[in-house]
Amino acid sequence: ACAGLKAQQELIDGFHEKDGSHASLFVGKVEHGYPASTYANHPYWDDARFYNGEVLYKGIWYRNLSMRYDTHLRQLAVMTPDKRMTMLVDMRQVDRFLLDGVLFLKEGESYIAELHRGPNLRLTRETECRLSTAELRDKASYRKFSRSVRYLLYRGNDVQEVKSKSSVLKLFPRHKKALNQYAKAHSLDFRNQRQLALSLLVAYADELEQKP
Repeated sequence: ACAGLKAQQELIDGFHEKDGSHASLFVGKVEHGYPASTYANHPYWDDARFYNGEVLYKGIWYRNLSMRYDTHLRQLAVMTPDKRMTMLVDMRQVDRFLLDGVLFLKEGESYIAELHRGPNLRLTRETECRLSTAELRDKASYRKFSRSVRYLLYRGNDVQEVKSKSSVLKLFPRHKKALNQYAKAHSLDFRNQRQLALSLLVAYADELEQKP
């Protein structure tokens, strides 16, 4: 065990020597992840892949990072450039970050994904992951995460949850026909690509709201 920890520390030290510009991001703990032998699923944002991203850390933007976001722990994991280790970022120092083009803003103790911000409308996504009790599968004990996703549309002082095309159309009766035509013309898929579909439809609604 001591030899393993020593080797791990040598890797970290070696990385710090090679890349001082990003070294401050890699002073935390090593990510251990969620092995399939223990967990039936995972709590990462959308999937467990590493995405290209950027982090505003201690007031400085760090770009071109490979990272993923744990929605259960509210924790970013960033891969070292040599791809040999994944480190946990000190989230107390993170104001915001970009993950696969999506902006995450710190709100309270969590991070909210901002999918659209315009003159009249703002659309966010909140994802909550909770760890359930252990369950048996093939005589083995597994833990499982339950995921809850909410899309919130802000319009002035009003906040409404939206889930589908119809829920958006109800909020904009004056633009119902135009929004329907836009959704059809762009083949928006609210079942399999809900985030993208809602983002595009709300952005178009924002354009329409600006017209007299």
